[in-house]
Amino acid sequence: MPQRRHLLITCLLVAASAAPLRAQVIQGYVFDDETGHPMVGAEIIVLNHRDEPRVRGFSDTSGGFVIDVHQEGDYKLRVTHIGYEAFLSRDMWVPAGETVDIRVRLGVNAIPLEPLVVLARMTPEEAHLGAFNRRRLNPGRVGGHFLTRDEVASRPNATPTQLLLTVPGVTLQRVNNSAAFSLDRSIIRFPGGIGGGCRASVYVDGSPVSQSESSTIDDMLDQSLIGGVEVYARATEAPVEYQRNMGCGVVLYWTRRPRGGKRVPGPVRWIAGTGVIVGLFIAVFSAVVG
Repeated sequence: MPQRRHLLITCLLVAASAAPLRAQVIQGYVFDDETGHPMVGAEIIVLNHRDEPRVRGFSDTSGGFVIDVHQEGDYKLRVTHIGYEAFLSRDMWVPAGETVDIRVRLGVNAIPLEPLVVLARMTPEEAHLGAFNRRRLNPGRVGGHFLTRDEVASRPNATPTQLLLTVPGVTLQRVNNSAAFSLDRSIIRFPGGIGGGCRASVYVDGSPVSQSESSTIDDMLDQSLIGGVEVYARATEAPVEYQRNMGCGVVLYWTRRPRGGKRVPGPVRWIAGTGVIVGLFIAVFSAVVG
């Protein structure tokens, strides 16, 4: 049903009885066209014959307003209210010292409100972990176990794989630990596959990482660098871009990024462990040759 707009103008040519000079006044009321209730806070702008704004006012609690236009002439009224269609009257003559009475009815819901856009700066770390946090906070997500930076930091002595010991379905296969190497190293596994278990598909910052006895995630990533971890016991629960190995679960490690956006340093633990092994090899070789 089209919105109705009504304008009732009653020119009250009131005789000048008291003082020879009186103000030129436009007064009236603003109502909701659907309910008939008075509208509070409607803005009334008086335009001159060139459609230039001259005076403005607002309707009170009764919907009423009184505006002094200062001099006689042709005027228009523009009446607006949030959520209502703007109303523009036709030309009306306001004689010197007289009052023009007007009633305006505004149609509802004619003008949608503009959306409020709030811009905020994110730190490089927040931007880097954006996808991780969107998935973690998504109320409609299915599956997935998430470890935040605070949860990781609460276990400072745990290796990257040991962080997953409390995650349902995850098992760790310990590999090649020696007193000299002094690092706990494990391969992440999930139920399923041949032999009742399979190696997880592991990613660091979105890049695939191969798990083997000679190269584990514990060798490549220091626990202090981890900003978040996602664990999906079934590959079909993981984000689509990480469902390459449909036969096993998926683990996504996300590193922290300091302010300024520089990438977190590389495999510190792997370098340290390799240095120990090389040193032992040289020592043994020197002893045999000597």
